[in-house]
Amino acid sequence: MAREVDAEDVVASVDRLLDKVTGSTARVSLLGTKDVMMIDKHTARFNLNIPYAGFSEIQRRTPSKYLPRAAADERGWTAPHDHRYRSNRSRGRDA
Repeated sequence: MAREVDAEDVVASVDRLLDKVTGSTARVSLLGTKDVMMIDKHTARFNLNIPYAGFSEIQRRTPSKYLPRAAADERGWTAPHDHRYRSNRSRGRDA
């Protein structure tokens, strides 16, 4: 059953994507991100390392995967530094 993605899900997704262990190719679209925080249920604030007017455009055009945390949990993608957390690509290189 589908559910909306809320700000808490966005924060969890960004944390997952920025972790080098995931091997996510979407990480490059977030490299200028200092941190992301939940403001309210429907608002997440991205704090960048430097001002960058094109950040929202990059987010719109890249395959960033913001998904409900439960969906990531079901796939084992939310336990940092756990072998199940890595992508198949990173498993093949360093497993």
